[in-house]
Amino acid sequence: MSKKINENKELSARIMAVQAYYEITQNAKPIRIAVQEHLERDQYIDIDGEEIPKPHGALFKRILFSVDDRHMEVEEILKAHYPPKDSGKEMEPLLKSILVCGITEILVHDDIDLPLIIDDYLNVTHCYYEKQQVSLVNGILDKIAKIIRV
Repeated sequence: MSKKINENKELSARIMAVQAYYEITQNAKPIRIAVQEHLERDQYIDIDGEEIPKPHGALFKRILFSVDDRHMEVEEILKAHYPPKDSGKEMEPLLKSILVCGITEILVHDDIDLPLIIDDYLNVTHCYYEKQQVSLVNGILDKIAKIIRV
């Protein structure tokens, strides 16, 4: 586990937001219940046997409630940028969760530096995937950021 993750409560909030959104989509869980359950968990979150600090709660809630508020818009943006037209591949649910949370932050958190948002979502992707998916997330978020944040 990267030292960057072990010391970064904002990055932990993004990891937990992706996990919660994944759970919401896979289990049809209401967002408010998922937020409450995730915030009530213990001091640390476990990723592949490694503990990361308890996330910045306000950022975690802000991400998920923003995802809920802007869901249709985020889905349209994502649909326009993935999947690649010729691949015919359906997006993996966890990868989609990463992209949905990242796109939402790019849209609504204009008070947070864009490179920080993208870098953190690349680190989130590194927690679950290999280099190929990290590059894909980077390309999609970067392209969307250039369109949204002119």
